[in-house]
Amino acid sequence: PIATLPEMSAGTGTFVTLPLRFDDLQGADVNAYQFDLTYDPSVISPADIAATTRGTMSEGLNVVYNAAEPGLLRVTVYGAIPVIGDGVYLDLHFKVVGSDGAFTPLTIENFRLGDGSSFVTARNGALKISASAPSQHSDQ
Repeated sequence: PIATLPEMSAGTGTFVTLPLRFDDLQGADVNAYQFDLTYDPSVISPADIAATTRGTMSEGLNVVYNAAEPGLLRVTVYGAIPVIGDGVYLDLHFKVVGSDGAFTPLTIENFRLGDGSSFVTARNGALKISASAPSQHSDQ
């Protein structure tokens, strides 16, 4: 399996939604996953509701997160009824707080799918602040 975050740009002061995709699941069902996301806290800051499953493949699963440490967002998603298929599994929500031209890698660490027995390839993302970027507002 492959977990991917996008490379995006956004304007200062906007909210951005970063979709986490799973691909190449090869028919495996998903009832739990967890990971840590590291980022530059001078560029983005987690929104009040930092992670949601509404409208994603994980809709119906529970999501919990911890953003207590600047630059680190810990996320766990779990449920009793597994879901199946490649696609977007989670939306991460951030406020863009840095200035024009600032950049942050979005690094996925400690990713575990299900019981952790499957090796998952993480494809990290990035966010660049650009005054010319279209506004991407979430409903936060």
